[in-house]
Amino acid sequence: MNTMTHLTPSMTKEDATSLILAAKKHFQFSWEDIAEKIEMSPVWTHSACFGMNSMPKEKAQKLVELLRLPEECVEALEEKPTKI
Repeated sequence: MNTMTHLTPSMTKEDATSLILAAKKHFQFSWEDIAEKIEMSPVWTHSACFGMNSMPKEKAQKLVELLRLPEECVEALEEKPTKI
């Protein structure tokens, strides 16, 4: 019998966005503050945090560390966006 009890749902881009927005508010960061710390432009940072772009692993890890997010956010931020 093939079971999938060992699999757990992964974090979605939407989950990551919700956590990012909560942390951004908590730490009172602007998009410019976050972008500067992860060494990207504010426009790109905003769009990637909202799931419109994927983040390179290095940038996702910096963001997770900066905002003290769960490590699972890295994988969600690396995912390619679904564009319909």
